Amino acid sequence: MTKGTERARSAGGLLLGVVAIAAMSGCGKDGGSRGLGIAGTPSTQAVIGQLYSFTPTVTGATASAAVGFSVQNKPMWATFNTSTGQLEGKPASENIGSYPNILISASTGNTQASLPGFTITVSKTGTVTLNWQAPTTNIDGTALNNIAGYAIHYGTSSARLTESATVDTPATHYTLQNLSPGVWFFTVNAYTTSGVQGTPSAVVSSAVD
Repeated sequence: MTKGTERARSAGGLLLGVVAIAAMSGCGKDGGSRGLGIAGTPSTQAVIGQLYSFTPTVTGATASAAVGFSVQNKPMWATFNTSTGQLEGKPASENIGSYPNILISASTGNTQASLPGFTITVSKTGTVTLNWQAPTTNIDGTALNNIAGYAIHYGTSSARLTESATVDTPATHYTLQNLSPGVWFFTVNAYTTSGVQGTPSAVVSSAVD
């Protein structure tokens, strides 16, 4: 037997040992018990007069395990279900503000898991009604008689009208709802039955309290 052959067998044995260790580690991980977990991403915004609701998802619990839930720093306008973990409520005008470090936990008695603490901010929203005059001529001066509707673009900056709404009727007014407090900017343009977009109107603004 040559030294080269001995080295080859040693290398082969070493490689086999690494594979065996990796396989054993994998079996141990798959066969082990999974711990209790809790998941979900609660909304951090709530609106006056609108229902807020969040229910977490439990992972890793066996079917026979009784899972209970608890909450810390619950907003006074919300209720909490200790059987499902649901946090739900409809804030009123007197509840405007921030409710920090809300902590929802799940427990089987032996194990416990918690979501990261989160903050819910309650704010009010307003509405703005837009009115406009229907265009009567095309850019070339010919009569315009095939308007299908209007496209509204709006936002909190006159340079970034990132929100939109479509009015699929010849109506010349529309009410936008659920606008947060602040100054909003709007423009509107007509579009025809063939999909041709008209020239946008001048940008107008309105303050929402």
